[in-house]
Amino acid sequence: MSYPPEASLDHIRRMQDRTRDEYVRQGFTRRSVIAVAIALFVAVASRDLPNPWDGVVSLLAAATLVTMAVVNVQRARIRRRAGRLELGVLAGAAAALLAVLLGAQALTEALDLPAPYTIAGAAVALLSVAAAPGFRRAYAAAIWREDRAA
Repeated sequence: MSYPPEASLDHIRRMQDRTRDEYVRQGFTRRSVIAVAIALFVAVASRDLPNPWDGVVSLLAAATLVTMAVVNVQRARIRRRAGRLELGVLAGAAAALLAVLLGAQALTEALDLPAPYTIAGAAVALLSVAAAPGFRRAYAAAIWREDRAA
């Protein structure tokens, strides 16, 4: 069965769109968003623990985050090289979380609240979960623009 060229191109475009959608979906599953939020909370909140536990727990949380990233890449059904826009969205998301972390930590210390890192870690974890849909849309838009420009 032969297809006219236009139908074949339409089919290819639909498959590319589905591939892009799957690529974004596999990076922002609910399970991975929540796991990252918990690991971020533990990494930040561990700073309130006494020595040497603060360093040990923080290192374990950081190792968990790196392991989750490696496992996510290894299990990915769809792989692609990250483009500039894609990396820019990820860097922007990281910068936003870091700004919230620094602001919350400074605010808790200014208010002389106990366990400032725990409160700041909770703020970062909650923001990361709440902002995940927005980050996902921005990430998908960046991938879409890069693929259309190529």
